[in-house]
Amino acid sequence: MNILRKITKTSLVILGIALVSFFIYANLDTKPMHAYAKPTGIELFEVKEGLNDQRIEELNTKIEAIEGITAFAGNAESKIISVLYNPEKINQKKITEILIDENLTLEKPSFGPKDPNVAECPVPYGYILQFQKLKYAFNIR
Repeated sequence: MNILRKITKTSLVILGIALVSFFIYANLDTKPMHAYAKPTGIELFEVKEGLNDQRIEELNTKIEAIEGITAFAGNAESKIISVLYNPEKINQKKITEILIDENLTLEKPSFGPKDPNVAECPVPYGYILQFQKLKYAFNIR
């Protein structure tokens, strides 16, 4: 029974030290401005055909009027369109449906590395974002 108490006490002390250390680490710097910004989603699409400057202007007027979409931009030369949106009000699937309803043939553009041997970060980007969110939550500055 005495050993169990020692193990529990030691574990709680280590956990407490870890939390205090993380709290101190989180407060070394002030939060960057993007920590205060609302979440924004961005969707990029490659349009296969039927995209010219006039069509982009028409789409811009229609799509920016939809609640939840904050910006729309297109480039007739590269055939790429981008939509900035508030993920709390509209989702990516709905945006794709809206664009398909406008008779656009869409594909996701490929921006990957041309050389498959290029080294990439072994830590998934989602983990990094979650760590930053946790760090900002502990920041009281």
